[in-house]
Amino acid sequence: VNEIYGHETGDQVLVETSNRLAALRPDGGALARLGSDEFIVVLAFEMRSEEEIGRLSESLIEAMVPPVELENRSIKVSLSGRGISTPGPTCRSIVQKARWPTI
Repeated sequence: VNEIYGHETGDQVLVETSNRLAALRPDGGALARLGSDEFIVVLAFEMRSEEEIGRLSESLIEAMVPPVELENRSIKVSLSGRGISTPGPTCRSIVQKARWPTI
């Protein structure tokens, strides 16, 4: 986006993306931008069911489906990686799973 539309537009896309992700973050969760166009949502809660985690994951993906509308531009954004870790992993292992998912 930065190369095509400029950094100001890229920044606006990042803000809209973070707003969409933050709107779905459960209480106690954290949202962080790792760099460039990478975000991570960390949830510190007891997993009630795999289905619950799956629903949240799908909701995050669906939140990115509508394009970001800026002035006369429509910019598509998508999520490309998901990682789910059970209790006890290091922060590094969680980020690695998100960047190179196995699900």
